[in-house]
Amino acid sequence: MSGSDVDRDARRERVNRTVQRIGIWCGPAAGVLVVIGICALARWIPPWVHPDHTAQEVADLFTRHADRIRIGTFIGCVGFTLLAPWGMTIAAQVRSREGRSPLLSHLLVGCTAVATVFVVLTCCVWATAVFRPAEIDPEITRALNDLSWITFLFSAPPFTLWAAVMAVAILGDDPRDPVYPRWLGYLSAWVAILILPAGLVIFFDHGAFGYAGVFALYVPFVVFFTWLVALTRCTLQNLAAAG
Repeated sequence: MSGSDVDRDARRERVNRTVQRIGIWCGPAAGVLVVIGICALARWIPPWVHPDHTAQEVADLFTRHADRIRIGTFIGCVGFTLLAPWGMTIAAQVRSREGRSPLLSHLLVGCTAVATVFVVLTCCVWATAVFRPAEIDPEITRALNDLSWITFLFSAPPFTLWAAVMAVAILGDDPRDPVYPRWLGYLSAWVAILILPAGLVIFFDHGAFGYAGVFALYVPFVVFFTWLVALTRCTLQNLAAAG
């Protein structure tokens, strides 16, 4: 191999690491934007609207806080979109250790894409609900709100598969030189389990498993972003070790 080839490969490797650093920092950026937009402004978490609210109560809330909800939903949509480069960076880390049949990294890419589509679609439905809430039948506004929550939480299985694949990739890796520490594999397994109950929202209109409940909303939300922080930290350590 000539000196120019070596230099070219070195440049490519530096660019690749830079791109991965940008990609992995998209995760924390996503978390900040979601907290600002979805939690602080649009108030989906904690929810203004509860499953047992009447159609008129839902329409009144959307009308009264329309501008705030619109701004928050837009910011949240941008934040959720940033999950895509973050997830692809994680998949690239796993791919670097796989052989000729990179099934796990391909699954991670697929889960990243599907999960991102669902959460962005959720924002689109909420945006539709708040587009003109004072001009349409309150029952339609409530139905759109229900659709957004069901899209948001009933789509738990792709997130569960995402975390489960990470658990398999980490725990099945060579323990002498793992891409991620084993504790992160166990954390991923618990995340997969704890996210899944969010899919039960279609059976409950109140209580812990309703869309404003502890096990359907708060636990999955907290464990997912805890997982995001842990994966981000470990990936940054990998990139720093690689130079």
